[in-house]
Amino acid sequence: MLQAAPPLPATATPGLTPRWLGALAKVVAVAAFVVVVAGSAVTSTRSGDADPDWPLFEGRPLPSPSKMAVDRGKFYEHGHRVAAASLGILTLVLAGCLQTRSESRRWVKALGVAAGVTVVLLAVLGGIRVLTKDLRVVPIIHVAVAMPFLGICTALAVVTARRWWAAAAELQRSKGCPVEDARALAWTSLATAIALYVQAVLGAIPRHLYEGALPHILGAFAVSTLAILLAARILSKHSGIGSVFRPGMGLLGLIVAQFFLGFSTYVVRPAGPKAPGSGFYEALASTHLAVGALLLVVAVVLSTRSFRIWGLAAEQAQVSSASTEIALERGGES
Repeated sequence: MLQAAPPLPATATPGLTPRWLGALAKVVAVAAFVVVVAGSAVTSTRSGDADPDWPLFEGRPLPSPSKMAVDRGKFYEHGHRVAAASLGILTLVLAGCLQTRSESRRWVKALGVAAGVTVVLLAVLGGIRVLTKDLRVVPIIHVAVAMPFLGICTALAVVTARRWWAAAAELQRSKGCPVEDARALAWTSLATAIALYVQAVLGAIPRHLYEGALPHILGAFAVSTLAILLAARILSKHSGIGSVFRPGMGLLGLIVAQFFLGFSTYVVRPAGPKAPGSGFYEALASTHLAVGALLLVVAVVLSTRSFRIWGLAAEQAQVSSASTEIALERGGES
């Protein structure tokens, strides 16, 4: 007969993060995803050179709505800039709020600082991209920084959410989890997230240089294999833990869709930087990058929650071991 898992220590459920702070973190994470997708639309429509000025808009503090309405390039580039500037302000506000007493965990405060520093770096890289059109490597670096920023914002949304604090009770209801299984899940999830990040950077190379697609194609097979193996592990060993089961299955569905989106984008891609790109290609390429960013978001959610489960499982194992030792000592005394 299955025995109920021993109760978790009180340290597993510290004071809750205020709801308003968790809500702000979620808003920043969603905004970060929207800005990444907007940036992909700028690249797909080749609107990156629509306005040579920075940080102003054609020498003005704000873009002209009338010009954005008639000039597609300015619509995409200026829209991305305005969204990115708004995101920067929100991120700095979140980073500041996390340094107050509302958040007691030092490592969460450090994540907030990392988000603030990264968003400033992204703004600088965006300006360099506008002012140095011939340096085609700058947009790739921009992507290489934007994806970790998206991951940091996602992690902040996860660790400040109510579900983070409810993980102990969820693990209790699922009859616990062996520490070895939890450890393997955590590291496999993290490896998948890292692989998806590398794949995103490899995908930025052919998008901006119009060459070097082979590493990205090979990476697609590697990432797909890793995601499938991770989903299989979750199905076989962790299906009772909803906080990891749902993102694990979501990751599996998204990876299948992304594989076909990537193949379709490769088939209809323009021949070179000066070749005309169809509207279908623009939509397909933007969707491909959006799903790639969503994959990274889901992988970060999964890996962050998996490390939480691992920590709780380790604490639970310690409590169980201590209870057994006390019982043995009492039995020996009697």
